[in-house]
Amino acid sequence: MAYIRKKNCGALLFLIPPIFSVACVITERLWLIIPCIISLFVIVATLPLCRKRESLWIFVGFVPASAPVNFVLALYFSLDFMDSYSRFQQILWFILALSVLLSIEEIIFGIITRLIWKEQYRIRL
Repeated sequence: MAYIRKKNCGALLFLIPPIFSVACVITERLWLIIPCIISLFVIVATLPLCRKRESLWIFVGFVPASAPVNFVLALYFSLDFMDSYSRFQQILWFILALSVLLSIEEIIFGIITRLIWKEQYRIRL
């Protein structure tokens, strides 16, 4: 029973970064994204499940952690800067902005992760 509790606790720790991200969106304070990123790196560094697979877990954990902030930024870009366009074009710009933000963040944090944790298992697809 104690092992199950420890295992569930590790999974629950991955809820901390999305909570910071939602708090960032609700309070409209962009600086709250910094504890979100730091907490994700600390969680991945401390959980035994993530050992030697840090790149994978940062990749998997960063999508839900950054989704609320990325959604608001893409919405702001597509509605405020593109107000002279039609609604269909705004939706396309929103999808494009969301994709670009997510891709850039994943690449940057993938590089940072590989710089921090150099020894990792190979990921076979």
